[in-house]
Amino acid sequence: MNILLIQPAFKKTEKAYPLGISQLGAVLKSKGHKVFATDLSFTELEELKNIITNERIDIVSISATCYGISLIAYSLTNTIPVAREIKRLFSLPIVINGPYAEAFKEDLLNEYRDCFDYLIAGGSEYVFPSLIEAIKGRVSFDSVKNLIYYSENKIISNDIYSFGDSFDNLPFSDRELFSLEKYQGMFTKKKKYTQIITSRGCNRRCSYCPEPEFCNNWSGRSVENVIEEIRIISNKYGIEEFHIEDPNFFGGGTDRVKDFCQKLKESEIEVAWQCPNGIPPQDIGDLTVFSDMAKAGCYSICLSVESFDKNLQKSMAKFCDSELLKKIVAVARREGIEVTGYFMIGLPGQGLNSLKADMKLSRKIGFDFINYTIFHPFPGSLWYHQYANGININEIFKSDNLVSEIGIKALKQLHTKAYLLNSFKLRTFIFAVKSFLQVKLPLRFLRRVINCVFDWDLKY
Repeated sequence: MNILLIQPAFKKTEKAYPLGISQLGAVLKSKGHKVFATDLSFTELEELKNIITNERIDIVSISATCYGISLIAYSLTNTIPVAREIKRLFSLPIVINGPYAEAFKEDLLNEYRDCFDYLIAGGSEYVFPSLIEAIKGRVSFDSVKNLIYYSENKIISNDIYSFGDSFDNLPFSDRELFSLEKYQGMFTKKKKYTQIITSRGCNRRCSYCPEPEFCNNWSGRSVENVIEEIRIISNKYGIEEFHIEDPNFFGGGTDRVKDFCQKLKESEIEVAWQCPNGIPPQDIGDLTVFSDMAKAGCYSICLSVESFDKNLQKSMAKFCDSELLKKIVAVARREGIEVTGYFMIGLPGQGLNSLKADMKLSRKIGFDFINYTIFHPFPGSLWYHQYANGININEIFKSDNLVSEIGIKALKQLHTKAYLLNSFKLRTFIFAVKSFLQVKLPLRFLRRVINCVFDWDLKY
């Protein structure tokens, strides 16, 4: 079959290489299908129509996913009209798949059934090929496991998928489905970079995070398998830097990370790398790991702290001691690794005094940079079910703030103040200047900094 995979448009500031779709594309190609892909951030509807017509597309898949670095979930408002127009003009079977297909399945099935035919909740690499066989009539729909789909007003649901030992058996993501040149990084030392996933899921159960619902256990690729993919993309595409986008790179333990670093160094692949997703500090069990990381080419990590408030930590099911954090940051920086701290403001139950205390203490830890995010209940998370469940899919991302007692106007002012106060620190100023001088796209870097400080969405 000729299959078109569609990546929805994110905010103007977010243009990450669609790893999930490229992984699915590689699997479908290995099954003998012809695969095409497009990103709605760059593709107009007329161009999409031409692709469907010229390439004689048989089935369309639309990804329901998110960009993990900034936790920005896309709004279906930019995708539903596209799906509806495809159905109107071409009457093609349309599949919606990905983690947010699961999170929003009730809305999708109840309100947008005219826009798609099948809905897959996660595990697309495993389910999609079987779904195609069912559509062709070669197997019964009842035999398609781990699938939630809409057909004749019926919802058939099975257990959430598990990757298990088969993770290494998947083909590597297809880096030719999308042009790598379009996805140039902002905070990078090298111009030619890409993302990579070494594991999925997380062994933590943080209340604000949807990962436990979407993938209820941590599952990692073998280190050898990861090194081989790095070797291939480095040699074939001239990639000089990669970003590990795992939900929790340390989820398999510090020993796995040390093993990865040792084998990457032994491979003699000359690449720089960083961990832009937040690493839970409590998962870093051996601080000598930073020496191994630095020697293997790592130059930057991010730590997910969120808050120092003990009551909030208990509510989040996430504990982080400030003294231990200071030690972690000091050791990493001593090895030459830049450290960014992630914090949330406006958390459920967080008062003004707690928020200000977090802002003050965060500046004393020794971070090179601090990222403050205004909290929103993230679909699929425990807090989403507690505070935002039942809110219409079109409204969840429009609401400025749903749970904070402080108010969105005050939160935005505190958000900007937190960034400005941190920027007056000499260490942060030096970090910003050094980053500006070393990045390959300085104007994009400046625009991104402005976006962070003032919570704007400037296109770059």
